Amino acid sequence: MLLLLTQVIGWLLAQAPEPFVRGFAWFLGRTIYYGHGPRRRVMLLNIASSFPNRPAAWSRKIAQQSCVRIAETTLLSLASPFFSEPRIRRMATTAPNLDVAFRELLLNPRPLVMGTAHFAYWEGLTWLPLLLPAGPKPEFLTIYRPLRTPKMDDWLRHTRERFGVKLMSRRSGLHAAFHALHRRGCVTLLFDQSAGSHGYLTKFLGRECSTTPLPGMLVEKSGAEVALIYARRSAFWRFTIEFSHVPCEPTAQGVTLALNHALEDRLRNDETLCASWLWMHQRWRILDRPGERQKLEAKRGGLIE
Repeated sequence: MLLLLTQVIGWLLAQAPEPFVRGFAWFLGRTIYYGHGPRRRVMLLNIASSFPNRPAAWSRKIAQQSCVRIAETTLLSLASPFFSEPRIRRMATTAPNLDVAFRELLLNPRPLVMGTAHFAYWEGLTWLPLLLPAGPKPEFLTIYRPLRTPKMDDWLRHTRERFGVKLMSRRSGLHAAFHALHRRGCVTLLFDQSAGSHGYLTKFLGRECSTTPLPGMLVEKSGAEVALIYARRSAFWRFTIEFSHVPCEPTAQGVTLALNHALEDRLRNDETLCASWLWMHQRWRILDRPGERQKLEAKRGGLIE
């Protein structure tokens, strides 16, 4: 029943005029901001602590825009299974340097680990094989967090894989990722959420947090190159997929720090990306859990610089 309801809602959103859906997203975003006090306080605290020199009005503006971007992303995820290929090509583009990078990758195949973050429209990265120039393409594999409802997860995974990206759950994706890199493929995974006691103790935007070591582990074992890839919103349901190589030491710690620094740089210097990031999540929650913090310090040794 839930799957059928999701499919009906997604189809209706795909057929509805975009101005109507844009207004609905704005309404949902404002409802999230004003209607959920605990989440609003988390966002405002996260933004104010990350940018202590910014006025409170700026923090509120970024938090409100972030809520609207969350709503836009959610509606896009529901509607996109019903988009045609021409419509997707009108909605999304690739940055010129991304096309150049993948042309070079085809001429000189090598493994590539691409870290990505929760910027608006992040699920649009599964459209990448469709958006790249016609011709041969490398193998793409993405590690994702599966949904709790198996039927819903199967359907969403199937729709996200329709252009050639293979999705693997975190539970079973590690071995598949190593094999894909051994075949000189490309592996994409999110790295910007708290990893709890399984991560490295690092600093992000000036505060201590836990960061997943998985991208670094993949690089350390495979010798892969490292890049940052993300969607930059340009208008409602319009975005460009941007790409940049991330120079770093080929170790788990080196990759972890380098990706954190690359994301920090974009949040600090690009207000569009800053307002598109998921400030709602508990990125720094490890600070108020002393037991978890002790596990991090004992197990990983910490990466506090």
